[in-house]
Amino acid sequence: MSEETFLVNENKDLNILAHASTLENLEDKEKKYEVVTKEFSKIKGLRYSDFTLSSKLNPAQYRKMDNFSKMIANTVAKAIERSSLDLKKLDLNKVGILFTTSSGPIEVVEDIEKQLRLDGYKQVSAAKFPFTVMNAAAGMLSILFKIKGPVSVIASNVGFIDGVTYAEEMMKNEKLSHVLLVSATQWTDLSLLAWEKLGYDANAFTPADYCHAAVIGGESEERTPRFIGIEQLKYDNKVHSQIDVKGWFINTLHKNISNLRISATDIKKIIWNSNKKTATIEYEMFQELSMEREFPFLEVDLGFSSDGAGEELDFVLNNKEFQGGIYVIASYSRFGGFSLMFIEK
Repeated sequence: MSEETFLVNENKDLNILAHASTLENLEDKEKKYEVVTKEFSKIKGLRYSDFTLSSKLNPAQYRKMDNFSKMIANTVAKAIERSSLDLKKLDLNKVGILFTTSSGPIEVVEDIEKQLRLDGYKQVSAAKFPFTVMNAAAGMLSILFKIKGPVSVIASNVGFIDGVTYAEEMMKNEKLSHVLLVSATQWTDLSLLAWEKLGYDANAFTPADYCHAAVIGGESEERTPRFIGIEQLKYDNKVHSQIDVKGWFINTLHKNISNLRISATDIKKIIWNSNKKTATIEYEMFQELSMEREFPFLEVDLGFSSDGAGEELDFVLNNKEFQGGIYVIASYSRFGGFSLMFIEK
């Protein structure tokens, strides 16, 4: 008996119907974040502190959630509200969730580990324990918004870009009408020390709790920004030179330009966040490419880094100076790998 693979629509549109994030402007930083410093690290971090309940969420369910899930739920509620979608009128079996994170809910995990050390297994919080798994926040989104479609969770240091690829596959293979694309990161005090050990520049890098949420639709009656190309390349950056990686990056860029049937001059800007400063060949490569000016690279220090949750995407979508045209977001993983995202506004 022969076997056949699923036939999919290779031309699925990925329109960004609406988006939201925890840090959209300077006012958000002042009202929703606090600066945290610790004597054992030179790094200063931005900790999310605004857990005001959204009017779109069930208070009883919200109270039971950990801070990571609360941050995510509030952000998603804002994105859905901005999309003007009436979930009650949609077939929620055809709405999926794609959640990415580079950290997971490390605050509640750390709390549980502390309880184990100090109080023993019998005293572990039964209320907190369910939120220690990577898919807890995504599961809560399904419950809160009564979404019945597929849910996928991936861990990635460039999650917001890598997640688009998975969201596209979900829409193709599951014939979904919409996907909630959510990326989030969280840090604890010990993360500050860990980042220093991993080679982050304590004088430049400012980590931040962060969540980005986008409502992706296959169809749109209005002209909206849309994803038109995504690609990632993973490798071991301990055994490859900067020359190798730069060659792969340029080839990947040219390949996508060819596949999209555009020219290099059609790209308005290639944006990367220089605040994510690490002792890696990728960071040095992006700086080098910005100086060479073969492509319109734009080195932007956004004043913080989510370490993979999508502040670059928010910068492109929210920047009024970036009008109609094609923009590219470039990011990298500290463990080896880079990702490219092509957006048409």
